[in-house]
Amino acid sequence: MNAKKNAERFDLFPAHATTEVPNGSLSPYDSDASSIGLIITTPAGLIISFNQAIRDMLDVRLEDYVDKNVCDLYANPDARQRLLDQLTRMESVHNFEVDVKHHDGSTRTVLANIDRIDYNGEALLLTSLQDITHLKQSFDCSDPDQINYQALFRNAPVGITVTDQAGHLLVANNAIRELTGYMEDELENISIRDLYLIPEDRQRLLELTHQHGKVRDFETLFKHKIGTAIAVLLNTDLIDFCGQKNILLTSIRDISYLKKAEHDLARERDFSNTLLNIAAILIVVLDHTGTITQFNRSCEQLSGYLLNEVRGKHLWDTEFFDPEITRERMDAFLQNNNREVYETRIRSKSGGHFLVSWTFATMPDWQGHLDYIIATGIDITQQRKASEQLRLANEELAERVTELQTRSSEMNLVNEMGEQLQSCQTVPEACDISAQYIQRICPKSGGALYLIKESRNLAEATASWGDPPHTKSLFEPMGCWAIRRGRSHLVDQQHPGLLCDHVTGPHAGNYLCVPLMVNGEAIGILHLNHVDPEEASSSSGNPLYTNPRVQLITMVAEHIALALANLKLKETLRQQSIRDALTGLYNRRYMEETMERELSRASREQKPVGIMMFDIDHFKRFNDLEGHDAGDALLRELGLYLNKAIRGSDIVCRYGGEEFLAVLPGASREQTRERAEEVRLGVKEMLVYHLGKPLAKCTISIGVAVYPENEASAERLLKAADNALYRAKHEGRDRVVTAE
Repeated sequence: MNAKKNAERFDLFPAHATTEVPNGSLSPYDSDASSIGLIITTPAGLIISFNQAIRDMLDVRLEDYVDKNVCDLYANPDARQRLLDQLTRMESVHNFEVDVKHHDGSTRTVLANIDRIDYNGEALLLTSLQDITHLKQSFDCSDPDQINYQALFRNAPVGITVTDQAGHLLVANNAIRELTGYMEDELENISIRDLYLIPEDRQRLLELTHQHGKVRDFETLFKHKIGTAIAVLLNTDLIDFCGQKNILLTSIRDISYLKKAEHDLARERDFSNTLLNIAAILIVVLDHTGTITQFNRSCEQLSGYLLNEVRGKHLWDTEFFDPEITRERMDAFLQNNNREVYETRIRSKSGGHFLVSWTFATMPDWQGHLDYIIATGIDITQQRKASEQLRLANEELAERVTELQTRSSEMNLVNEMGEQLQSCQTVPEACDISAQYIQRICPKSGGALYLIKESRNLAEATASWGDPPHTKSLFEPMGCWAIRRGRSHLVDQQHPGLLCDHVTGPHAGNYLCVPLMVNGEAIGILHLNHVDPEEASSSSGNPLYTNPRVQLITMVAEHIALALANLKLKETLRQQSIRDALTGLYNRRYMEETMERELSRASREQKPVGIMMFDIDHFKRFNDLEGHDAGDALLRELGLYLNKAIRGSDIVCRYGGEEFLAVLPGASREQTRERAEEVRLGVKEMLVYHLGKPLAKCTISIGVAVYPENEASAERLLKAADNALYRAKHEGRDRVVTAE
């Protein structure tokens, strides 16, 4: 990897990117808003990257300076060495004045600050440059005897304040105003304490200054006028100012860009470490000497050794490789710098053995020399086991080809049965089809197909075969062991066990019960038996119910269960489409379809059809007094009462809200009125409980109309009944009124 690739790797200052700062505050990374130039170099001075401010300041392009030394930017290359000498004596260099070269040949005077940074274990240098060319020129052009030191103070690139012990701001330069966002007149009315985001830091700074006489590189946070935090570095001295002693002189340097760079580097490092640890493969990182520097979580889980136990060890000194990776082998690999695949066994700390396939890859440094070795491993233990199991399975498969060929005809019958079941429209049809195919798949067998009732307390035979079938036609489901266990239950000489309660055949027979399961719930049972003495005696040498045979019958049961479940679901959906969910009565759509049909039938047979339209009196008031939940309870109980009170041939529906409609085929005018009166009285006596308390009794008003006496069409007949209901309401409610 050359320096250009390193530039891409460490490119913290892309020319096309800016850093967004909340509330519109300026960031030193914003190339349009900041004059702070940032350069990242290696300790040897090789340029890795620089930001847009450097490009603008010197009119240079990054691609022209990648692989070049930063000395090429200095007007005097010796200045670079003086900077490094000062950096050797201190951890960082601050406000070092130096000249740099512009692309047009001119020079720029800058204040340089250098800090050491660490990126993924690699030591780098971060240099910031503040252009003070114009300030320097104004200084050089002045008469030394007439230098306006006050102007220099105001225009210094570093913030400077003079404050008394109480925090009153005596003097502040322009840099302070730019840093905090306050105008000059605003600064006169605030205390320096107000600029500290952490008030305790101000007191600690004063204590350190009084204790040592000065403080250097005190890091804290200032508060911008708009409320944002600013990372700053403070230097303080105690001075005499205008006759006052122990006045605090403070220089304030904005280090937000450094903190941002540190944060970005830490985030990159944390991101890399996270990727390393969440990887499912084993990853070991070695330096150029073969020393382990990284050992991800997958390695820890497999080997049982923690990173702290192996970090700093040479790979050949570890104890978990079998055979061991010798130093000679690793040295040969390091010299060749070639990619290699190596398969070895890992001995875990707990004594387990795992087969791992390793792939080694090298990572050169910026000069092309070997820097790191990345070893990625895949645990292939299960893969090898699977390969061996596959070989054995293939051998077994070859032995069973003949057996599978004999079963192909049985599978054809199963598929044919499945197609037949898909065409069934009712549950009895499906049961009859199932019984026919079961007898073809299992000839000479007896048995029955049971369905469990909705109450879950009885299983009833819907089809049976054999003479006799040797099983009961009706029994409790828990009497069958297949229902208890939730899977097939086989009893024969090879599988001794208790017989189910529904079995009536001899104990020497062969019995198989398979539950019909749908979504984890048993809806029925498929029972088969062979009690023929000859078959029972020969079964000791050649079982009737082998594993393949049981699997086949289980598949048949699954086909049957799925078909029956689909038919039941269709019936349920049909009921839901024609029933009102709250009352359980038919809905309006079903009533309209049925009424047309009943009127057509009545017309053909010359019979009357009675219509009762009724609703609950004062239902809105009831809802307001008792609540909507109580109203729902009343409607629900009314639906239950109507379902019980009407004839089997009558049709009652919820017409809408609290309004109901009953169709009485064959009922005359008088019969319909009498029936309506019975319903009215029954509802009036109905007692409804809600939340354990009885609700107020309700009454209903009923309008009666009869076909064809009142009207001949469904629409007009309903209108006549509705008018009669309106009259019942108008005449005082709780009554039956017949259409005129």
